[in-house]
Parts: sequence; C-alpha cells; structure tokens
Amino acid sequence: MERTIKRIPFAGYGVKQLKEGAYFSAVLPAIRECGVIIFDLNGKEKPEKIPFDKSLSCGNVYSCLITGLSLKGKGYRFFCDEKDFVDDYAVSVAGNELFGKGADISKLMGITEASKDPKGFDSDRPLKHTYENTILYLAHLRGFTMGNPGSSKVKGTFRAFEKEIPYLKDLGITAVLLMPVYEFVEKELKSVSEPETKASINGFREDENSKKVNFWGFCKAFPFAVKRSFAGSSEPGFELKKFVKKLHDNDIECLFTVFSDIFKDTGSILDCLRYYVYEYHADGFRIVGNSRFNEEICKDPFLYDSKLIFEGDPSFVPFDETKTFRNIAIIGDSFERQGRRFLKSDEDAVSYLSYAVRENSRIYSPIRNITDFSGFTLYDVFSYNRKHNEANNEENLDGTDYNYSWNCGFEGETGKRHVNALRLKQCKNAMLLMLLSQGTPMLVAGDEVLNTAYGNNNPYCQDNETGWVLRGKTKASREFKAFVSNLIAFRKRHSILHQPNELKLFDYRSCKMPDVSFHGEEAWKIDQTPASREFAVLYSGEYARQYTKETEDSVYIIYNMYWEKRAFVLPVQGPKVKWSLLYSSDGSTDDSFDEQKATPLTGGEYLASERSISILLLKSENIDKSKK
Repeated sequence: MERTIKRIPFAGYGVKQLKEGAYFSAVLPAIRECGVIIFDLNGKEKPEKIPFDKSLSCGNVYSCLITGLSLKGKGYRFFCDEKDFVDDYAVSVAGNELFGKGADISKLMGITEASKDPKGFDSDRPLKHTYENTILYLAHLRGFTMGNPGSSKVKGTFRAFEKEIPYLKDLGITAVLLMPVYEFVEKELKSVSEPETKASINGFREDENSKKVNFWGFCKAFPFAVKRSFAGSSEPGFELKKFVKKLHDNDIECLFTVFSDIFKDTGSILDCLRYYVYEYHADGFRIVGNSRFNEEICKDPFLYDSKLIFEGDPSFVPFDETKTFRNIAIIGDSFERQGRRFLKSDEDAVSYLSYAVRENSRIYSPIRNITDFSGFTLYDVFSYNRKHNEANNEENLDGTDYNYSWNCGFEGETGKRHVNALRLKQCKNAMLLMLLSQGTPMLVAGDEVLNTAYGNNNPYCQDNETGWVLRGKTKASREFKAFVSNLIAFRKRHSILHQPNELKLFDYRSCKMPDVSFHGEEAWKIDQTPASREFAVLYSGEYARQYTKETEDSVYIIYNMYWEKRAFVLPVQGPKVKWSLLYSSDGSTDDSFDEQKATPLTGGEYLASERSISILLLKSENIDKSKK
C-alpha cells in the first residue's frame, strides 16, 4: 500500500496503529526539522527516518496519519533537529527487559503494544472501598516477591504477586499500594565506547556504567508504559490488567505510586492518571514528589471517584459539598514521627497523639503509618539508634539522620532475650497505635513479619535481601504476622474504631456518654503536659448504631509508654458495669483478639504495665443495663 502523510485532527499524544496506517502526535519544538524514526525490532532492516512537514503542526504539536505504515515488529523514536528521543506517551518501551542489567537510553524505543484484555476485564471496575474501611498495604512488586522461595520461576513479576493474594486476604488487606510499575530506567548506561569516570566521595574513580540500580523507581521513566521486566511475558499491559482484575476478584483494590517529578506539566500527569484508570482500572494513586500538580489533580472530574493520596499539608484540598465519595487522603510525617517518639517514651508526645488517634475530616482521610518505603522498617525502628547505609556506597551520608528510633539497649541483631522481647513488644505497640486509630492505616510490606533492612534507612539501590521482603524465616515472624492479622480483624469488627465522620467529643446521641473521650490515670482527665507519657481513649459503642443499627461493645484503650506501671481509674462505674480485658501487649493475654476470651476485671482500676497498650471492653448489654 502506498504511503502518504496527511494532517489529522489531534486525538491525544502518542502513537497508535490504525487500520489505514499509523497515527503520530507529539510536541516537537524543532528549529529545522523533526519527525519520527522507525526501527526494525529484529535489526534486519535499517532505521527509516520520516520527516514531518510544518503543515502537519499546530504550534509545536505535530499530528499526522501515515497511511500504509504498519508498526508490527517495529519501534520508533521521535527526533528534533540533531536529537532523537523516546516518546513520553509511549504505551510500551523496548530495550530494558531485564531488571538491573542496565539500559542505554539512546537505544530505547517506543512500541505500539496491542494490549488485549483478559477474560471478563470489560466488566471489571474499580472497587471504591471507603477510606475508613481500607487497610493499605504498601509494596514494591519486585521486592515483595523476590525473597519468596515459593515463586522462584516468576519472581519479581505480576504473576508472582498474584500468588500472594491469599496471603494478603489472610492478613486482612483491602488495598495494595504499589511502588512504580511503569517503565523506569533503574540502571542507565552510557552509549560511548570509553565510559566516562568521575571522582567518588572516597576519592576513587568509578565507572559510570557501574551506576547503582535505582530499585525504587524514582528516576528517569516512561509513565504510560508498563515495566517490561515486571512481566513474565512480552505483554506487560495484558499482565497488569490480569493482575488488577485478580485483585478485584478478591475484593482488593490496586493503587499505583506516581512520581510527579517526571512530568513536564499538569496536562501530562492528568493524562497519565486518566490512562491508568481507563486502561487498567486503577483504584487510585499516591502522588510522590513535587506537589505543584496536587490541586489540579484534586479538581479533575475524571478522577472524581479515584482514590488520591497526597503528601504534606492538606490545605489545597477543595471542599465539595456535592461529593458522595471521599476520595482524598493525606499522608504526612507527623503521625509517623510523633508516634515513634511516643513509643520510645519521649516527652511532649501525648498532646499530639491524643488528637491524632481520633483525627478525621469530612474532605480527606488521614493516613496512619509508622513506616514508609523510605526510613527504617518497623523492626529496625526498635533495633537501631542510627542509620547503617554503608552498603549504599555513599559514606553513610545518604538517608535521614532523624529516625526517632530506639534500639532497646543494643544496636542491631542480638541474642539477648530481654532485648528481643522488648523489641517484639514495641513492634506490637506500634501496630496497635496505628491500627486502633481513626483514619486509614498503612502497613509497609514486611513489617507484619518483622522484616529488617539491617539498619539501612535508605535502601533505594538495594536489589537484594536488604531491599526485599523475607517472610516466615522465624517462629517470631510467623507469630507476629498472626498477631497483625487478628488485630486487623478486630478493627474491622468494631465500626467505632474506623468511623467515616470526625468524632465530636460530646454526647450528640443523648446516650449519657460522648462518642469519644480522653482520660489519664484519673478518669475523664487527660494529662497533656510535656512530662506525660500515658493516656487512654474511650470509644462509646452506642455510636455504632448510626453505622450498623446495633450497639457495639465500648472500647477503652490504655496507652502507657512510661517505664513503670500506671494505675488507671476506669471511667464508667456502676454495680452492673463489667469491664473485661481483651488484650495487652504486656503478654498477659494471647494474640487472638477473641472477644469471647476477654477476662472480666474486678474493682475500679486497671494497672497498666510499663510500655504497654491494653484494650478493655464494656459489653453492650452492660451499657444498656447501666443506663436503667
């Protein structure tokens, strides 16, 4: 078929294979000439350079149809004057198929992968779980699966992660938040015969081609293309669709992390987010990096029902009284920082924590986390006082120096039983603090099995056991995973622990008790002075009626991070009032969180052990009786 190049109305950036030929559209600010270079993926034919005439442009945007051109088995790069480059809107990129091997950016090329749909995908839709009913699980696709011996043939791929869905369901996860799965260049190679060298920090000369792997993916990237090394086949788009559908079939949402710094303008990042919602049925996104696009992303009508997680100050979030689905969440460092300070018995943390455990908002949900992809793992928070990033080969100068951690008396791994027992107790306290707070808890993959990065608080370049999740290696890790699973189930059973509305601190249902109240050693009187290291919070079960139509047990949570025992006067008294101890991290109870095993208490006080969190229950029938 004879080729012709003709101008065509703009139909989106990128390249598409149509019946009559190939559609091209890109921003090409050339001085002399611009166009596209077509490559034979098998290398049998010479590259073909096709220039675009200025008549094809509208400003610097060129849109055209080249009739008779088939892109099957072909790759392409755009060119402007002497420079050629990969299409930012390429839906697939060839040349970086093996993770960590290294890629020459000058040899990468876009390809028009025809991403077919898996069976039933046309009827699949985002799940739209509410934030208050969401348990987030932050994971690196490769890091989560490489350390698991059960998926050796497909490690590091979507297929390997699919095999872990039963594990996630057993844990109680409702939403997976993946770190970047688009095509990022984790190891960039120089396209010169003699590699350039540069002086390293220690004075040695190092080869640029030995550049470290950017394991996390916050680097040069092509955000519309699914990462080929994360696929076990030549169809990464198909595999991602199949993966998302498999999660949805198991009632688990799939959210993607997007690094905003790789986008040139608001239009490009909005195009990308919309593309993943349309093409892959993404449930939402976490925006990492520069916040300059946040306000426009919030306002975008195409993303009205997509979960959007932003970092930092929520002041940019608009109030929209017509919204029926609260789709915005905010993750900051305050809860993580102050939570760690409180857990290690620092001064002046009670005032913030007593607010944070009940915080909620009509327009956004606060994310509650103790760890994140950067910083210490949960186990390392209580095993190291300082960072140990020597393996990153940056003289231990990278990563934050502000970890708010405590090694419990010994730096790093130890065989001392009392130290390991205290670390386990502190890890449990951290999970309790996070999962018993209002808002949306976020677990980091591996924290539920006491995974360690050996004190590395910035393992961005560690594609090895330091950066991977290693599960089930010890009895302690397996038991801790069961503890977390049971705690999540307990949270889900009690609607008053994950309410959709902001708690009001007063009795707005006329049931002789506020929806939430705060206490100290003295009932109804919290001590928020800097020296205080303990407080308690009471959630009234009567307020569950507005969500479940039934009264639930009231839940009284006692947080004592003082290094000595503290006696707490119980806030509700009466001859028919019977408090029961459901759980305490001091080891006096089992980890089942089984309400039927709750131990009745006698007297009007509870003696809280040092550095412990305890959960007391007031049965709903006793609440009703006490009011008669």
